[in-house]
Parts: sequence; C-alpha cells; structure tokens
Amino acid sequence: MEESKNLRAQIHQLIAKNEIEQAFELLAGNQFTRLDKELIILNNRYNKVKEEVRMDVISKDEADKELNKINSALIDLSSKIESKPKVLKVVEPPKSQAIYYLIPIVLLILVGVAYMVSGSGTEPEVKVDQNELMNEENQEEIGEMVNEVTDEGIVTQDNNDVIEDKMWNFTLQKDDLESYEAYQNMFPTGRYIQEAQSKIQQIGEEKIWQNTIEKDLIDFYQNYLTIFPNGKYAAIAKSKISTIEEAEAKILQDNQDFQAATKTNTVEAFQKYLTSNPQGQHRDLAEANIKALETQKICHCPPKTFRTVSDHTWAEFRMPKAKMGSVIQIPEGVKNKYVFPKCNRTWWTNLVFSCDPNSCRWERISGNWDSDALCHGGFTPNKYLFVGER
Repeated sequence: MEESKNLRAQIHQLIAKNEIEQAFELLAGNQFTRLDKELIILNNRYNKVKEEVRMDVISKDEADKELNKINSALIDLSSKIESKPKVLKVVEPPKSQAIYYLIPIVLLILVGVAYMVSGSGTEPEVKVDQNELMNEENQEEIGEMVNEVTDEGIVTQDNNDVIEDKMWNFTLQKDDLESYEAYQNMFPTGRYIQEAQSKIQQIGEEKIWQNTIEKDLIDFYQNYLTIFPNGKYAAIAKSKISTIEEAEAKILQDNQDFQAATKTNTVEAFQKYLTSNPQGQHRDLAEANIKALETQKICHCPPKTFRTVSDHTWAEFRMPKAKMGSVIQIPEGVKNKYVFPKCNRTWWTNLVFSCDPNSCRWERISGNWDSDALCHGGFTPNKYLFVGER
C-alpha cells in the first residue's frame, strides 16, 4: 500500500511538470507483465496523435475523438492496477474507487491535449520550458497536499474540488509564472483557469517587456509586438521603433555627407557638411580639416626654364606648371660641339627641381651646370631637357 501511495505521489509531481512521457514510463515500470503490452500500445497511440496534431495532419476534432478513446482505454486499464506492483495475484479495488486510480493520468492526457491545440486564439502564447515549471520544493509541497486531502493518494469526485482549491491557494501565495503554469497543467478546465491564464499572460508580458527595454534595440521591440500585438506596452514599443529608425537614418545620412566632404577635401565641402549636420558625429573632425586647409597655402608653380650655355652650345631645363611639392629629376649629361681650334661643351650633373610650397616657384634643390673645352660625353633624353648649338 505504501509503495502504491508513493507511485501516485510521483505521478502527481509529473503532472505538475507536464512530463507525459515520463509518467507513461513510470507507470509501465510498475505494472504486471501481462499489462505491459497493453500499456505500450496505448502509449504509442497517444504519441502518434500528439505528433499528428503537431504536424497538422489531423484536425482538432479528430484529435479529440481519438484522445477520448485513449482516455477510455486508460480508465479501463486503471481498473487492472494492483496496489502492490509486480505481484501476480490480482486484487480488485472497491468498485466505487477503482475508476479513480488513474485520474491523474487522465489529467495528464488532457494537459497534453490543451497544450497541443492551444495557440489558435488571437492572444499570443507565453512559451515556458515545461521541465523547469516547478522546482523540487514546490513539487514536494504539491505531493504532500494531495496526500493530505486524499485517502492514500486516491483522487475522487468528492476530494478533487478540495485539491483544486488548495492548489489555487498555493498558486496565489507563490504568485509567479511557474505556479500558474502548474495549476493550468493540473486543472486545464478548472474553476480558476481563466484567472490563471490571465496571470500567465500578464507575468509573461512583463518579463519580456523588461528584457526589451533593457536591450533597447529595434529587433527586441519588434519581437515584443509580434508576441503581444495588442499588449500593454504596444504603443510605447511602436514609438520606440520610430525613434530608433529616425536616429539610424540620421546617422546614415551623416556618414554619407562626411564621406562626400572628405572625398572633395575642400573648405567649402566641409562647411557644407557642418551646415547640413550641425550636431553631426564628425563635427570636430570637419572643423579640424577646415582649419588645416585654411592654414595650408595651396598653390601651383608657374612654368620656369633654367638655362646654361657655352660659346657654341646650350642646354635648357624647362619646368611645367605643377602643384606645390612636385619634384622633377634630370640625369647628368653634356652637349658637345667642335669649332677649330678647340671643343665647346655644356655639361650638368644630376639635377633635382622642386615646386616650393612657400614661394610657389620652381627651385633647384641639387646639382650644377657649366661649360668647358672638353670633347667627350653625351646625355640621356628627358622630356624636360632641351639642348642646341649656337
């Protein structure tokens, strides 16, 4: 008798956790060998219906009909359960109580049906991990509560209402999501089910909203509206989304305007950026660029020719118009001409010319040129080098 009482208490705990498969396994492990096959077949039928509902293979009405058949079979099977498992002698319980031995299992089946066919309404369903609905302390309290009210854990029509009332009072004392979920699992059609479901909705919405405002990201606000389109904070969520979208659009435009100014790289371009984005995130950098450009003297050196001559030859180094900082190099060379009784030669070393940013004029940075009476050497053609005779 004590072993059977413990078995029923364990089943009550599994009901609170909505662990249907585990309840079947527990029941199967404590039955007579001759009932094993019947229980396995019945369990397979139940799992098949549950899977077909999940896959939308059958309608809700069809599922209800099949589950009613399974419920009847479970009740019939419950009349064959012994008070002491795994003993071959069959002891029938009193007829007035035999049908109630397996009511916890029937409740467990109804819970499964409620969860499978729920979600068809307009209000969003709060998803909770059923394996974490009740901690061990709460499970033990529920089991003790059932045993206190019932006679050896047997649920009857008379004490079922008392159990529900105690469970509801227990739920109100806890006043948390897992307790209301546990009540809903144990009494899916109970007298307080509407209030329990309302609390589940309310507490679930509050938790999701708190997480949403902590993240303060557009994806979280959109997720909240998907779950609670008419929720308590729907108007705030929509306003937050609009505010974030406007801010993101401003940031994008600000970046594009600054990139355009940087590409042009003029005082006018950066001033235009500041006018369009007076509080822009690149304001300090734009002002720094304007200051640098105004301080820096931008100029172009005009064309200039450098010339060296001898009695009968000449060489010119012609610099073009160019931006300040430009550099031109001309390799060393000579221009020869013999006029009796001696040679005439114009020569130059490796030359480097630069467009000076301070004077905006071409300057010779290194190298020399001159003339003499030697008769050897030549030059390498260069687009800036011109030579001739006189």
